[in-house]
Amino acid sequence: MVLLLIIASAALSIATSLGAGTGSSDDVFPARQQYAWPDRVFPGQHIDPTRDTFIEFAKELDGDMYVLESEEYISYMSVYNYRVERYPEVIFVVESVEDVQKVMRFCKNYNLLVTILSSGHSYIGRSTHDGSMNINLKRMKGIHFNLNSDRNPAGEVTVESGLAWLEVDKMAVTQDDAGNEVRRVIVGGSAHTVAMGGYTQGGGHSPMSRMLGLAVDNLLAATIVLPDGRKAVVDAQGTTITDLDNTTTTSNDTSLFWAIRGGGGGTWGVVTDFTFKLHYAPKRFRRVAASWALTYMGTDIGSDTIRFVIQELAKLSRNWGGYVTVYGGQLVPGVVGSINIFLNHFGSDDDPSSDEVDALLKHNVTGNQFAASDVRYDTFLEYENTGSRWSGRCVDGGGGVFGNGDVTVDA
Repeated sequence: MVLLLIIASAALSIATSLGAGTGSSDDVFPARQQYAWPDRVFPGQHIDPTRDTFIEFAKELDGDMYVLESEEYISYMSVYNYRVERYPEVIFVVESVEDVQKVMRFCKNYNLLVTILSSGHSYIGRSTHDGSMNINLKRMKGIHFNLNSDRNPAGEVTVESGLAWLEVDKMAVTQDDAGNEVRRVIVGGSAHTVAMGGYTQGGGHSPMSRMLGLAVDNLLAATIVLPDGRKAVVDAQGTTITDLDNTTTTSNDTSLFWAIRGGGGGTWGVVTDFTFKLHYAPKRFRRVAASWALTYMGTDIGSDTIRFVIQELAKLSRNWGGYVTVYGGQLVPGVVGSINIFLNHFGSDDDPSSDEVDALLKHNVTGNQFAASDVRYDTFLEYENTGSRWSGRCVDGGGGVFGNGDVTVDA
């Protein structure tokens, strides 16, 4: 997610330190070496801050600043897709909204290119850029539940941008003021390490999206630091902006709220927290998975299966969600290609819609079904912990989508 504050003037010395253009493995994983601070600018632009200026500025932050020579640099510059990894000039690991405001004002003052990273899951690398000033939100992990929301019957939750969705799901089993267990579900990502920043601002698909909508359909409010360092709180009623002198201005302008609901991460500023609707949890989650081979010894054994799967998916009610993938590689010698379904049911076994996948599970006309499973879970967290098929990092993104810090509680 790249936010261009005016014109990027961060120096390109990083390219030299990486040995750009040599074609060696060192281009990707350079040896640690003495860091070269920026000393070049574009004509007519501000002089880049000196090394001492950066060091003095970092003392103002609750968080930390890392450069290429820092031992911690690699762990904070890494992103989910290896192919789009880049080398920011400086990484600011922020710990508060105030940190973000200070960094944004600093970068605006020196006309520096800003990138924003919450979990780094952008497959095309929008959360990083060579030579940029990278704002890393991974330490901002606060979460606050409000079960007495006047905006949503099941309550709401405010989450800072660095908290991964799996951690949010773990905390969705909470207690009310009487000490009773309260179970809620939240429309969020199914990849365990994805956070809410780019996920939400890109729309946010979930295994429950056919039933409960996308993440942006569940967004109630957000806090965003603007390019000039001001803070804005936005919702469907309007916008409240806090200026640098702490004066506030409130208007009924909702354009920024609607812009971040799918308008792209990092386009409008740095979103530091999101407030989402909570939903009452169903009696159970059901996970159904199946796979069919497509060719055997060069012979088509899967065309009829593909047609059948597509026809059956079109019949499913909104209680069913999930994903479909097609794989083109060799499974075992002689067997190439597969179509795979990974579906989940939001409801109960008493719901008639629960039986809608029975025909899919039993379909094996050509004997090409090589895997099938059907599991019930008491909670969405159990489903995520044992049913998720994502782990680790990737070299590229793919697949298809099926579908039309501290914990505090207000109870």
